Amino acid sequence: MLWLDEATLAVGRGYRTNAEAHRQLAALVAADEVELLRADLPHDRGAAHVLHLLSVVSPVADDLAVVFEPLAPVPLLELLAERGYRIVAADPDELDDQGCNVLAVRPGVVVMADAAPRIYDYDPRDPVPTIGGTVTSGQPVMVGGAFDQRESPAFLGSRAPYESLAERADVLVFQTAPLAADVEVTGAIEAELWISSNRPDTDFTIKLIDVYPPNADYPHGYAMNLTDGILRCRYRDSWERPSLLTPGQVYRIKVSAFPTSNLFKRGHRIRLDVSSSNFPHFDLNLNTGAPEGGGREMRVASNRVFVDKEHASHVVLPLIRRT
Repeated sequence: MLWLDEATLAVGRGYRTNAEAHRQLAALVAADEVELLRADLPHDRGAAHVLHLLSVVSPVADDLAVVFEPLAPVPLLELLAERGYRIVAADPDELDDQGCNVLAVRPGVVVMADAAPRIYDYDPRDPVPTIGGTVTSGQPVMVGGAFDQRESPAFLGSRAPYESLAERADVLVFQTAPLAADVEVTGAIEAELWISSNRPDTDFTIKLIDVYPPNADYPHGYAMNLTDGILRCRYRDSWERPSLLTPGQVYRIKVSAFPTSNLFKRGHRIRLDVSSSNFPHFDLNLNTGAPEGGGREMRVASNRVFVDKEHASHVVLPLIRRT
């Protein structure tokens, strides 16, 4: 249930609440001259997902609400706009971990859980395909350069329906809002990641991307790769003395990418993709901890990237001040 004001109550209609419940509640609040509004919720992932209204809309002040827009009922969004509500859009990637689950203790002050780690499974049998990048040879197996980061028959390992790499479950996407002004990045790129894995060894990759807004030629936008890098975790502390991971333990690692120079134009987004493969540009990690070149067994790794206050994974970008 969602109180819009003292005389207006919105109630979600989904798998948790049926028509009869709405009828009974409307009768109860009518005596107090309260209007009951029904907000139809989407099927989304089905009854087992237990979606409720506060999962998608959470007021935090008299004129401010956190909203998960992809699942929000359109009539309710229109009503919030009519009443002058300002909207804070929740990150679609955080629906399962955080979403709109915030508790307003007073207008503008909320209590919320610390950020949960981002989790994905890396399967060496289904690696992220190399789509361009810092490759100077290898054709026709791989080709270097800048490309829209979308699978295609032209790139080894791509599979129909040839979707964007950002839509893969094993690719974590971190990106800015559309830039308000041009931003120049020139120099070396390094990401400091706090990670863990359930395997004794695995890889972590990074890729810096310039996201162009949709246009006539590319109605879905254009995600142009700029530079990329990888770290095999056994070499996190030393190239000469590799050491395996303790499964479940949290480590701080640094992943470096080749230096680059790019002017991110106003309206573009700066994006960093994190994953565990970029094949065939980089050799696959089989996740077993076997000696290099000596393993044949493949295992799926459940990898985590931490983003909480104590484990603040981040990328360092060499920004150039423009005068």
